[in-house]
Amino acid sequence: MDCKGDRICDSGECIDPNGTKPSAPAPGVSGDTAAKLDSINSNIAAGYVGASGTLLFGIAATALEEEPATITGAIALLSIGVSLPIASGGGVKARRVGRAAGVKVPSLALPIVAWVAYGVTVAEGSALVAIGFTGGYVPKELIITTVATGFGATMAMSADAKFSRAAVLEGLNGDVALYQRPRRPLLRVSFAPIKGGGALSIGGSL
Repeated sequence: MDCKGDRICDSGECIDPNGTKPSAPAPGVSGDTAAKLDSINSNIAAGYVGASGTLLFGIAATALEEEPATITGAIALLSIGVSLPIASGGGVKARRVGRAAGVKVPSLALPIVAWVAYGVTVAEGSALVAIGFTGGYVPKELIITTVATGFGATMAMSADAKFSRAAVLEGLNGDVALYQRPRRPLLRVSFAPIKGGGALSIGGSL
């Protein structure tokens, strides 16, 4: 091996003359891994948007009467039905990437609870919508509890995807700093001496 400078070859590696081996470079986040972790952000966003839509349409369903209330309730149920599985995909992708890289991933406790709450919400919501479309009476209290359960389940699934992604990034040998956008200091203080005194400058950025 041709070692440049003053370094010498030792067991196939270039080392300094004093015998100290150079530290191995930290492995970076590969392009494929980065793309997968980036895509999880879309899952998280879909969950948050779906949870917000569920809450808004659910509140509208409690404020309206008869058919308009049933229609908005059905939209709230549809929002849950679509957004939570999408948010769940984020946690699944994060765990898959983590296991492939040999990184410890979070437990499945949170997504399991979210899936159970999702099943309860879909079952109750479907029954309430069916009762509303057939002209039956739907208590406002049941609408509120169903919407609250669905909202909580979707938020929990989005949070699981977010936490799982963060855990994988942290586990990749501290390469988060190489992957995330560098942050500038929020507050910067400097003192510039001038003739007859000094000037204190305070600035900040987000």
